[in-house]
Order: sequence, then structure tokens, then C-alpha cells
Amino acid sequence: MDRLHCELSQALEELSAVEDLRFADAFHNFVSKLEHSFRQEEAWLEETQCPSLLMHVEEHARALSALHHLHSRIMAGGISEGREVVQYVLPHWLTFHMAAMDFAFTSSHDQADAYGGPNALLTAESGSDVPH
Repeated sequence: MDRLHCELSQALEELSAVEDLRFADAFHNFVSKLEHSFRQEEAWLEETQCPSLLMHVEEHARALSALHHLHSRIMAGGISEGREVVQYVLPHWLTFHMAAMDFAFTSSHDQADAYGGPNALLTAESGSDVPH
């Protein structure tokens, strides 16, 4: 997950440096990259049966919705609004998201490992796959 975060930070830096004439297309490409990263995170969350999966997915959906709406405003000439979000809002949102939401993922994953994984409630004595 750290690799995804580094890639997003790098992409955000590159987007900040794009000239105005290319900003709308570059913003669209950034949002596509973010969608891909979110899908990867969500797959990991599902795979590990993370209890905060729904909350995480909802957070992703809200962010993507806002960015898609912003993209339409950028295409209509709102480059300065787009730059403001790229330079100030997104870095703070991503930092918060990584600290809060992704912490929940890594914590639940670490706890599952510490307590025997997602099937830790199964009793060894019963030989059954039914949780007790």
C-alpha cells in the first residue's frame, strides 16, 4: 500500500507542474490513476476481510465524485480552481486518508495475523469449519 501512496504523491506533484493548456487532460489522467489505486486498495480490503471496508469504499466514492465534478468545471475553464484543489485540498485529503482510513486497514490486518487470521474463531478441538 505504501507503494501506491508514493505513486499518488508523485502523480500529484507532476500534475501541479503541468501547464494550463494540458491541465484538464492531466487532471483526468490523475483521477484515472486514483481510481485504479482505490480499486487496488479495495481489493486488498476485501481479501483481508477488513471490518472498515464499507467505510473505506464510501470515502473513495465521495472523493472520486468530487473530483469528477471538479473535472467538468476544469474543462469549462476553471483551471485555477483545479490547481487550488491539486495544491492544497488533495494533499491534505490524501494525508488524512492515509492516516485514518488506511490505518484501519493495516490495524485490522495486523490483528488478524496476530490472532490467527480471519478464521481465528474456529476451534481446533472441533475439527469443524463452523465458527463457535
